[in-house]
Amino acid sequence: YVLIMRLLSPRKIKVGSIGTIEFEKGYYGYAGSAMGPGGLPARLRRHFITEKKQHWHIDYLRPQSLITEIWHSPGTCNLEHAAASALRSTGRPITGFGSSDCSCATHLINIHGKPSLSRFRERIDSPTGLNSAWSSSGPIGTPVLVISKCLTGFNCRYDSELIDSATVEKLWKMATILPVCPELEMGFTVPREPIDIIISGGIRQLIHSGTGEDLTDRIKEFSGRFLSRLERVHGFIMKGRSPSCGIADTPISGNESMTGDGFFSAAALKKFPGLPAANIEELGQPEPLAEFLESALRAASEQVPARKGEGTETLEDLWIREHAGVMARYLLEGD
Repeated sequence: YVLIMRLLSPRKIKVGSIGTIEFEKGYYGYAGSAMGPGGLPARLRRHFITEKKQHWHIDYLRPQSLITEIWHSPGTCNLEHAAASALRSTGRPITGFGSSDCSCATHLINIHGKPSLSRFRERIDSPTGLNSAWSSSGPIGTPVLVISKCLTGFNCRYDSELIDSATVEKLWKMATILPVCPELEMGFTVPREPIDIIISGGIRQLIHSGTGEDLTDRIKEFSGRFLSRLERVHGFIMKGRSPSCGIADTPISGNESMTGDGFFSAAALKKFPGLPAANIEELGQPEPLAEFLESALRAASEQVPARKGEGTETLEDLWIREHAGVMARYLLEGD
């Protein structure tokens, strides 16, 4: 197998007896074999888990890197050294890494450009004469997040205020974002009079503060239509205190002051009760944002259609179960 890993920034890492190595930003390929008990799943489980006793050279690099892809070949023929040789033609060797027990110069290569399995196949098959059935496994596609449109830099707030969200800027790089602004979709302009949630006779209503118009049916109709058309969605990030999008903290007027969900968010939480949902104000720190993204990654993995061999754990299943938290935290570190 070959682990394709990515460093988002340069790192100085102490690697066992080799000493400190300066790793450049970019992609790395590490060649290994899994001929022992448990085969490839057992070996990859060790690679996915970063909090473990460091034994091999790769154990020192793994906590600092993100696995983006795995190339693997089944069978009993050990192709580890052939794979290392093929990798060496794709970039800069990290001398002595992972090869202290063999004659190879290295088993780790800093790959020039984006790794290509097809080019790797050409290099390992042609010079060695091996008819190896190399294939690729990777995580599920990027999560799909519904986000309040005003958080994406769009001028749609009632007071024309532009919101610069560093959190959403990060998420653009790792997720598919579906912006939504119920007020715009309902035909309101910018700027506009605010709308409010009130309780009258025990019934929640959305009322235009300027005209007194009851907008309850209109926002319920839009919310139902928008949510019913979502083919894939793995989480919601909303603008807090919004009468349409706020989660749990929107002011509600009535006999007593209280807070609750905006109309759109209430509909989304009802239709997708198991998905992560939060106000942007809750995700300003790295830890809660990473936890949110981890939940979205897991939700995305659960929506993958049933795979061949249902009932058995695939590499993708193992990847998400063991690696989602690491993926979330690492993706949030850099560009």
